[in-house]
Amino acid sequence: MRLPPTLLLLSACGLSGDEPVLSDVDPVVVGDTLETARPEPLMDLIDDPGAMVGGDAGCPRVEILSVEPGVVHEQWHGGCRTQDGTTVRGRLERYDAEGTAWLASEGFTVRRDGVLVFAMSGSVELREQGELALVDAATTWCGGDGPACADGPVPVDLAFTIFPLSGYPAAYDGTVTGAVGVAAGVATVEGAWSVDRATCATEHASGTFAIRSDQRHALVMDGASVCDSCAAWTVDGQPAPRWCLGADAD
Repeated sequence: MRLPPTLLLLSACGLSGDEPVLSDVDPVVVGDTLETARPEPLMDLIDDPGAMVGGDAGCPRVEILSVEPGVVHEQWHGGCRTQDGTTVRGRLERYDAEGTAWLASEGFTVRRDGVLVFAMSGSVELREQGELALVDAATTWCGGDGPACADGPVPVDLAFTIFPLSGYPAAYDGTVTGAVGVAAGVATVEGAWSVDRATCATEHASGTFAIRSDQRHALVMDGASVCDSCAAWTVDGQPAPRWCLGADAD
């Protein structure tokens, strides 16, 4: 379950001579927050954590906690090394049953050739109520299509809704509230958006995001009417140059 990133590394574009340019805007915190506060990497993590962790038979060691039909409940234990030199440390517990799935971990890390490629300490939970999916993440993590591990794991405390689940990831409505760690410290985020990839594959069909760190940022997306990968942007209530997707974003 993966939706191509629609809010990665935004850059100013579409600027006309009549638009004011604010000299003290902080584009880094906006890009970092929007990149981190996406549901897709967390949905992927819950759906198939093994794809991010990798490993081979016996590492991590898997302990089965339940043999109930239709239920996966197990613990993954690190403290081992695979044949290709990947090292796994810590412990991760996984539960997956009808309508509910969660991961909980304690210092679980994966390194390849000494380089951190996955880390998680905390919990991520998915609950399904008919067509409504609720995702709650209170964890510090990196890896996969989530936060890059180059600068270490990133703390997140986020709650998402996704509806309808049958339309995800091609056509659905989503919301997010919470906070993420960014270079400047902590940023809070609140957003609501609609995805319709048949109408616009490179940005949300519609949506609004409010981000606050040292400044208050607001973005409005309108892909259903103008699919140009750009969004209107204000900072502390003042108009700023439009945000647009980076040229290398898919």
